[in-house]
Amino acid sequence: FGGDGAPGKYRKAEGQEKGKGNGIPPFRALRSTDLLYVEYASGERELYDRRADPYETENVVDRADPAVVAALSARLADLA
Repeated sequence: FGGDGAPGKYRKAEGQEKGKGNGIPPFRALRSTDLLYVEYASGERELYDRRADPYETENVVDRADPAVVAALSARLADLA
């Protein structure tokens, strides 16, 4: 994702919480130019390659490098 796939190389990273009371479960997310990583309160995770999939229709978390997913999860936890 984004060249070498290193999750620490964000131009911009945000932690978000949304979805309370509108049918979307609570979640936190990281978004960069290259990717979107989401963790829901239920434990479900999503990862989208925003360059290859700009409409974020294909969740690739199960095919992604586990080390990358772990680093994204850790980064999200750091922002909490």
